[in-house]
Amino acid sequence: MTEAVWTALKRRAKTAKGSYVFPSKKHTDRPIASVRKAHNAAIRRAAIKQHFVLYDLRHTFATRAVAAGVDLPTLSAMLGHTSITMTMRYVHPAAEQKRLAAAKLETFRVNGLIVAACEQAAERERLAAIEQATEQERLAAAKLETFRINGLMEAASEQAVGTKMGTEARIN
Repeated sequence: MTEAVWTALKRRAKTAKGSYVFPSKKHTDRPIASVRKAHNAAIRRAAIKQHFVLYDLRHTFATRAVAAGVDLPTLSAMLGHTSITMTMRYVHPAAEQKRLAAAKLETFRVNGLIVAACEQAAERERLAAIEQATEQERLAAAKLETFRINGLMEAASEQAVGTKMGTEARIN
């Protein structure tokens, strides 16, 4: 919709006497029966040369409502549709809306990657801690085994010395 049409509609809304943008000429407390004549007159006054039908206003309204954050079920009820599928025929996202949606998805993807990387790093740290604890346990077990073997060797050596002394004492 062109700016000229918007200007004409805004002017009409400001000058309306009752609660209707297009009131009946005879009864201003009631709407006009058909807006076709008023629409065609507004098109002529605005000097719009391109094809512009009344339903273009519904498409523009629906598109701008979604851009403003109105959810589809609410918009569907406002437009009098029984299904969101019908409402979707009226919504035409602008290039900027598509760009913003793509940016949101990219942010979501990047945030997901950051979370995944943090989780991976935490898992690596957890595994390293387990590995370190396992290595410390292995070293402690090896020290104990070495201590035990050294103790056995000492005992065997003492026994051998004792046996040797006992043998020498018997010989003498």
